[in-house]
Amino acid sequence: MAPPPSFVPKGIQGLNMARSTRRRRDGIRSRPLQRPSAAAAIAPATPQKRQAESTPVHWPSLLAVLGIFLLALTIRSAWTLDAATEDGFKLTGGSDPYYHKRVVDYVMENGEHLVRDEMLNYPYGANNNRPPLFDWSIAIAGLVLAPFFGDAAESTWWAMEVLPAVYGALIVFPVYAIGRAQFGREAGLLGALFIAVNSGHISHSTISLADHDSYVIFFGTCAFFFFMRALTEGSDARWVADWRSAESIKRGFADFLQSERLALGYAGLAGMTLVLVALSWKGFPYLMVILVIYLVSQMVINQFRRVDSLTTAMLGIVALSLPILLALPYYWSMGFISPWWDAPAYILLAFIGASVLLVPTRDMPWLLVLGGTVTVATLGYLLLTYVFTDLGFLLFSGQGYFVRTKLFDTIAEAQPPTFANFVFSFGLVSVWFGFFGLIWMAWQLFANRLWKKDYLLILIWAAVALYMAQSAIRFIFNATPVMALLSGWVTWLLIERAGFGDVLDAWRHYWGRHGPTILFLALGSLLVGFLTFFTVGPLVGFLVGILLLALMLSIGHMAAGEDQYSLRDRLGGLRRAFEIKRPTVAFVVVGLLLLPNAFYGYDAAVPYDDKKDHDTGVYDFLRYSLLRPEEYQYDQRNNISLYPDGVSGMYNRTGVCNLAAYTTKTDCEFNSGRWSASPIWYMGITGPSFPASYWIDGLEWL
Repeated sequence: MAPPPSFVPKGIQGLNMARSTRRRRDGIRSRPLQRPSAAAAIAPATPQKRQAESTPVHWPSLLAVLGIFLLALTIRSAWTLDAATEDGFKLTGGSDPYYHKRVVDYVMENGEHLVRDEMLNYPYGANNNRPPLFDWSIAIAGLVLAPFFGDAAESTWWAMEVLPAVYGALIVFPVYAIGRAQFGREAGLLGALFIAVNSGHISHSTISLADHDSYVIFFGTCAFFFFMRALTEGSDARWVADWRSAESIKRGFADFLQSERLALGYAGLAGMTLVLVALSWKGFPYLMVILVIYLVSQMVINQFRRVDSLTTAMLGIVALSLPILLALPYYWSMGFISPWWDAPAYILLAFIGASVLLVPTRDMPWLLVLGGTVTVATLGYLLLTYVFTDLGFLLFSGQGYFVRTKLFDTIAEAQPPTFANFVFSFGLVSVWFGFFGLIWMAWQLFANRLWKKDYLLILIWAAVALYMAQSAIRFIFNATPVMALLSGWVTWLLIERAGFGDVLDAWRHYWGRHGPTILFLALGSLLVGFLTFFTVGPLVGFLVGILLLALMLSIGHMAAGEDQYSLRDRLGGLRRAFEIKRPTVAFVVVGLLLLPNAFYGYDAAVPYDDKKDHDTGVYDFLRYSLLRPEEYQYDQRNNISLYPDGVSGMYNRTGVCNLAAYTTKTDCEFNSGRWSASPIWYMGITGPSFPASYWIDGLEWL
């Protein structure tokens, strides 16, 4: 029997149409009103109890995100573990990790934090300016692991080496949670996968890089997730009917506290995670600045839309006040009030002032309110610029992080990144997907008037993070989570646009209930043939791919059983299901996103001392001359007969010795030479590097 004209059954088409209609209807229902009714403007909000909804666990997604976590942990540890532990414990990342080890050792020996260090500013001494929580987390982990190692000193070293990689791998969970909540489960999984293999993130979160970077970004991302949950759970009800009546204000706040306990709880969780950051890194105010910019922007937008901003303001005050209040004892006792604690305290006061201006004036004309707000803001800016200049410099310079000084010019990570460094840190193509996601999200917010509060928060988070990333190399790492979110979202939009679900429907229609399984087995056959093409040869790879594909299709035909379709009909149905956009999108996703990002992440995880071996392995894997340069040996570099034009642009697998006449690594090292891994052809964009032995001896002596 001949197949129907369309490869998708009518029932499936009807189902798709029903789903589209339902989405449009739900979108219209969920679109907020631009202006409330007159009755709503007068009557106070009626508290409503929310019914707890139990969502069943989606086991495939749970297993997928756990697999991504294991992948992230493997990448951050597999190639660095031996280099960090085989010849005694070593740390990478300069002198900071070794000072963290000094603090951890002091905690282990004395049971208290290292406050005054006589070796700082020697011979005068100085207070240890590193907040304690990151170091204490390592010390506690070392004590917990001590029974398994039999020695607290060794277990502490292992905790020092491994815990930064664990913090780095844990980032996949908040990234997935934010992506799932805002863009859908699939976009969340893609965002988690992108951050797992992101070279900019891996370069600051490998084993042995015992600095607070991975710790700070993990808890900072968790803070944004909790605050987004607070925004989602909170309502924009008009809690106070009349701000001129003390009784109305009292009743409105009581109703708010009674009804918004869940939202306030999430705001409290956001504040507590900010406390974890504030007690580990003095640069925590940048997270508060992002939240303040969002909160003020949201309240300004609410003025235009005549929406009450009390919930937004209260959630912000709860989240921002906790790190200020709970971090005060530490910063006070250490003498760090200025400039590290007072700057975020002034930020909190400025936000409270903005809330006082924008919340009670809800029912006043927005032009009058915003005009007065701009006037007050301008007056404050002039006072900070010309009167309170020290405070103005502290706030406008980001505590000095965004000001070019002679001291900062000597710090490599404080320099602006090159364009290539910026792009490759996020991914050659995924960085543009992230920028497109930023623009597309702004378009949805302002053109389509879809005023989702959490969308606006992600938009401002991305804009501030990218501004910081282009200002200094050190801040590229801070922007990796939100860029992974945006690129994962845009990638999923592209996949949805290609309509791969229709392909599954077609396979299920023509090949029976086992159709999707046969499809994935067929794709696996092509993948095996592709790998064989490189590892064995082109002819063998082609034959293996074709034979395995034919075998899978034959098995699928037999598994379908007796129905109206012959094998010819099934193959014809596949031809009808084919559209050029699908292989194009598959090539973009796999060939331009997943594979390059995975390779950049692999490069970032391999220490520079071992890159030559890995680079040679890549050279050997790429068997064809199109993908690699011509090879030469070290002792042939001056052979004019073989290479009359020299060897520039050619591949040297043997490395270079800084002592002439030695052409092997063993001979070079035996004669006190240093074997150089350069030139590296495929790798070397970034990666960890361990100090020489004399540096380690000197740091241990100090």
